[in-house]
Amino acid sequence: MRSVLVGLLAGCLAGCATVSMAPGETTVETGISNKQTALRQASDAYCSDAEDKGWVAEQGGLAGLASILINGQREDRQPSVLYGEHIGADSGDTGELARRIADDAASANSGLQAVTSEAEAVKASGEAIRRADVTSFERALVRAQRARRGFSAAMETVRGRGGDVDAARIAINEFALEIDRARQLADDLLDLYADTGRPGA
Repeated sequence: MRSVLVGLLAGCLAGCATVSMAPGETTVETGISNKQTALRQASDAYCSDAEDKGWVAEQGGLAGLASILINGQREDRQPSVLYGEHIGADSGDTGELARRIADDAASANSGLQAVTSEAEAVKASGEAIRRADVTSFERALVRAQRARRGFSAAMETVRGRGGDVDAARIAINEFALEIDRARQLADDLLDLYADTGRPGA
């Protein structure tokens, strides 16, 4: 079963699925709706943005992500210390660092809200949910959780150096609430996929 799920995960990153059936080599291309395209694009953009801005670093690649999603964790257990190193949390000016963390957490929150809005549109569309859409959303959710842990770890480092981190704490807490909302929505989409997205459903 897991090998099948890994295959689905690897294949779902494409924009369409192609199925060949013998004899006759009949080929069927299944497109995706505009809303589903928007969800995948928003999710992929969020993941890229999180890495480009140094909120998270790619860890484990596709195989690591497959393990997380197949085991149903939706949250990896890898440490998120790289963000603190990226911004110099243990050596920079504490005031500037606290503001940086608050700004990054707010930006990550705003980006996740945009992805979540696309996911809500897919949920409300009444169309069949494809596993690729759920997986794309889950990838963004995993990145968001990594980012939150990185922000929290950096904030604690700055707090330990005497910095005022109240604004950063508020921004991180708000981000955590959005992550919880996204996690529930991911569960809803997965349930819908089970009901409507499977062949023959």
